Amino acid sequence: MTENKMIPFHFDPIELNNMGVQSLEHENYDFASDLLALAVRLIVKTSNIDDNHSQQHRLQSKYNTFRWSVSTPQEKKESDLSIGTFTFSRGMFINVRKRHTVCNLSSDMKAAIAYNTGLSFHLLATENNDSTLLIKAGKMYRLSQSILRESIKKGNPMSKLCLNYFFHVVLLNNLGQLSYELVD
Repeated sequence: MTENKMIPFHFDPIELNNMGVQSLEHENYDFASDLLALAVRLIVKTSNIDDNHSQQHRLQSKYNTFRWSVSTPQEKKESDLSIGTFTFSRGMFINVRKRHTVCNLSSDMKAAIAYNTGLSFHLLATENNDSTLLIKAGKMYRLSQSILRESIKKGNPMSKLCLNYFFHVVLLNNLGQLSYELVD
């Protein structure tokens, strides 16, 4: 009789996010979506712990910065402004100066990871003409919105993405493009 032993392996949602965004820059959408979906699963898995965790123990936005990835060739190909279609295809890197755990990710970090996951599904769906991935992308974009909405309700004064109107415009733009693609 053999014993199944689990090999301990630590997954860091921020590292997974940044690796996923880097994969998006190289147009490796399949790998990016796998990495980013894993990051979201880790966040969801620990959400009950996070809800009970004191706001003081969460990694606040003052310790992290957000940076858009470089423009991808896909972004240039997908832009057809003559018919009003434009999918914003830049991911968002998260840079953290303090050590963190999954339990103490800020709302901004969670929203950025959810956005990047939605973007990876969106780009993969466009590449493969797969409407089920478009639906997943929409769910991730809406998750990102709801995380920010909850943060606003809680009156989080340290939130960078809640106050970043461009981030909201990107989410709404890409949701609009999904609606257009799903109806067509």
